[in-house]
Amino acid sequence: MELHTYTLKSADALRRYTEEFWPRHVRTLRAYDITVRGVWIDADTDEHRVVALVDYPPGSDPTVLADRYRTSQDFDADHADFDDSLITARQTTRLKDISQSPSKSYRCATSHDLDPVLPSVSASERQR
Repeated sequence: MELHTYTLKSADALRRYTEEFWPRHVRTLRAYDITVRGVWIDADTDEHRVVALVDYPPGSDPTVLADRYRTSQDFDADHADFDDSLITARQTTRLKDISQSPSKSYRCATSHDLDPVLPSVSASERQR
């Protein structure tokens, strides 16, 4: 599991990033075995910061999966309508469960079972 943090230049960039980019991005990443568990706006700062919790199948290499996505046409399509220069900082933190973490049972669910960003997406749309 990874925690991705993005800082954006402005409130408008933050709005576009969370309302337009991320919903599309969540759907696309599923095809690459990358599951977005949630996307949040950092409410404790005046900076325009977005935090995403991203998960990968057990035993997979997150770098390989992310590289496969980054070199795809889907990546180009996802980013076509968003100016990446509006992101002023990026940070990725790899997370490891502690032995008694409640997240161990949470991670057993499939990407189709959990969709905190798009709760109203129909089952047929999830399979796209």
